[in-house]
Amino acid sequence: PKKGYFANIFRDITERKQAEKQIKDSEERLKILFDYAPDAYYINDLKGNFVDGNRVAEKLIGYKKEELIGKSFLKLKLISVKDIPKVAKALAKNIMGKPTGPEEVVLNRKDYNKVTVEISTYPVKIKGRALVLGIARDITERKKSEEELQQSKERFKKLSNLTFEGI
Repeated sequence: PKKGYFANIFRDITERKQAEKQIKDSEERLKILFDYAPDAYYINDLKGNFVDGNRVAEKLIGYKKEELIGKSFLKLKLISVKDIPKVAKALAKNIMGKPTGPEEVVLNRKDYNKVTVEISTYPVKIKGRALVLGIARDITERKKSEEELQQSKERFKKLSNLTFEGI
């Protein structure tokens, strides 16, 4: 046997184990970022079938991700009927490798309530598979505030017209 032969094998195994640990640590960090992101993050394939989603996505639409994985968002009727063409167009852009959004979409929750979101999508490859990363931000409260502000402006305009007409 050659001198130092076992030491080289030990070093090669140690380096490989350290590299595997670094990859595992990196994957765990990314999983934490995905799961605890402040917006709904989800991944779907190019046919619209869910592959994964984070906790905010579950809360946003009221479904557990286990109920969604492998199912199409079109078949689940998550997208409001009026927004289906908009979503189909975005998916077509993703198929061509182009990102989309932010696009305003109304979602149908599991409890039959509706939620307005802004969705941005990004084509990605994971383990060689073409997928889409979607990010959805709940803008329901913002839309409500905008509508209230608009109504307030209209009431003020009517009042100011009445005041000036009376002078």
